[in-house]
Amino acid sequence: MNPELKRQLIVRLPLAECGASLTPDALQQRINAHKRDLCADIPALTKLRSSKIEFRHELLNAGLWLGVYLEEMPQMALQLPADKSSRFLLTDLFLQDVALVKSQQKGIHTRITRALSSAVDPSADNEVLKIRRRLKSTKRDEGFLVPNGPEPERLHHDSLPKVLPRGYGLEARVRVNWLSPKNAEVTLCEVVNLQGNDTISLTPNTRIKLLRPGTHRRPESGRRLQEAMDRNCELTLLVTVALNWITGEPMYLELVAFVDDNGGQHASRRGPKGLT
Repeated sequence: MNPELKRQLIVRLPLAECGASLTPDALQQRINAHKRDLCADIPALTKLRSSKIEFRHELLNAGLWLGVYLEEMPQMALQLPADKSSRFLLTDLFLQDVALVKSQQKGIHTRITRALSSAVDPSADNEVLKIRRRLKSTKRDEGFLVPNGPEPERLHHDSLPKVLPRGYGLEARVRVNWLSPKNAEVTLCEVVNLQGNDTISLTPNTRIKLLRPGTHRRPESGRRLQEAMDRNCELTLLVTVALNWITGEPMYLELVAFVDDNGGQHASRRGPKGLT
């Protein structure tokens, strides 16, 4: 490196603890994963104007780390004032790169906190979806790595939800494929969204799990489902769609009522357990 060019540490990311044994392929996989996640957390790293990213293997007391630096590009070096005045900061393109990267680093924790919020629908926010997938793939004892400064923060979270805390009601005409005391699997023949909008993402011929909560585990409901399965005939049900917490896509149905039950339309307004 030219001693006249500047270099700035962005973050150090852990690769291996002291005494650990890794194959070259496993080590490279960790490095590639860190690079991929880092560019997702700090998009400015993919749009640098006056610098380049330099990766270094650094052996420290805690083990092997991946040092991530911004290094000034020789062809972009400018004749600049020697002091640290505001004019110096505004005209130094390298420092502008550094400032943008640090600004995005400060916002990482906020974006992760937002992704953890059960009120956010991931189907309408691709960034939230990607963060939730990364959170789900992180081992709980390792924690989620937050590269918000030279020394990354490990965010430890409780068990992640499986479904969003709200669903939507459907009237569904189905065929029953199999049945158990707590669940069934059905094939959708037709669905009608009871909310009267375009949120339906289930299409005919979709096979999906049907939960039998509460009173629908009793013999009366079981007999109706069993008869429909044995006769291979269609049933019209009021159900609530539970949505996957990570993707916002339908995960399973909860049986609310058979449409010809008394009070069936009223029952359809209830959400599944844990949903609103």
